[in-house]
Amino acid sequence: MAPKPSVFEVFETESKGRGLRAAKPLKSGDTILSEQPVVYMLSNMLRGQRCDFCLEKLSDLQRCSRCKFARYCGASCQRAAWRIHKSECERLKRVFPRVPTDLVLLMFRVWQLKSQNGWYDSLVSNVEKIDSDAKEDFVSVLMVLNEYLGSEISPPEGLELFSKISCNSFAICDGEMQAIGTGIFPNAVCLNHSCAPNSVAVFNGTNIYIKALEEIPVGEELTISYIQQLHPRETRQEELQTQFCFYCQCHRCLDASDNNKMLTSLICPNKSCEAIVYQTFDACVMEQDWTKALEYATRNLEVYTWFYPKYHPCLGVHLYKIGKLLAVTHQDLELAVKRLEQARRILEVTHGQSHPLVQELCEYLCQASEELRQGRI
Repeated sequence: MAPKPSVFEVFETESKGRGLRAAKPLKSGDTILSEQPVVYMLSNMLRGQRCDFCLEKLSDLQRCSRCKFARYCGASCQRAAWRIHKSECERLKRVFPRVPTDLVLLMFRVWQLKSQNGWYDSLVSNVEKIDSDAKEDFVSVLMVLNEYLGSEISPPEGLELFSKISCNSFAICDGEMQAIGTGIFPNAVCLNHSCAPNSVAVFNGTNIYIKALEEIPVGEELTISYIQQLHPRETRQEELQTQFCFYCQCHRCLDASDNNKMLTSLICPNKSCEAIVYQTFDACVMEQDWTKALEYATRNLEVYTWFYPKYHPCLGVHLYKIGKLLAVTHQDLELAVKRLEQARRILEVTHGQSHPLVQELCEYLCQASEELRQGRI
């Protein structure tokens, strides 16, 4: 679906280059723009679990018979992907069994497509701000890229390519806001960063949807967060400087009363561990330790509720996880239904009723509600 010019307009900010601002009043859940990527890649970690073209998660995927690397959910996706895959198929076959990194694969695709429709030239590059250590590290990446490409990209060209990808790529996420790939979206890249954004990116397959998190008046700049918002100020600034070459000057970063103590409470209480509690929660889920996972998820909820706006997808997903864990552990089915209802109300706004995650949630909610009803009879 093409972006809606009546919803937003591009403008030049005073200090951040291009930006987008509201061209009409917006309310929570409004879709500001929706867009397909000009180039994208599935994460190598998920290859074999998701289709390389549509990113759908399936257990029975068909492997490309030539390179033995790419996998698809069916013949239609494989045919649709061939326009891009044919140029990399022989190269993947040549370097097999070595597997190029996500960065090298994405750089190759961008390099192959950069001459189409002028989108590459319009991307911002912070190549002049990259420090000398990062430039030295990039030399080895360029060597691998040139070996894979079978030709010579000069260091200046390669560094500009690397910089444009770093500054303009989005992590493509599944319904639970977990990264599954990387893509570049020519309109969405105009959105500037804020640690207290008024908009958020959600995905359905490879498509991005920018959603309003709150009421936004005409003329207000539209912003998203480029990084994990739950990190303390110092961590956020370091991440932004490392990848995007700037320090955030949003009102949250400039506010001395910004509650870092609340965010610091997410750090694991074990002093020998540097993990964030939500990372520990993910580890418990991987190990199927549902009781411990529920303990961490419940502890996080206060911070999520305090920090995120009412209709933020991360809050909705977190409530969904708590609801499922309460049902699985049989600790409190009534509370499970309550949390699932809260999650449904949020995710129907942020993801839409037709999103696969929302449909899955509704099925789970119906099942839990029926179990609760049967238990009361």
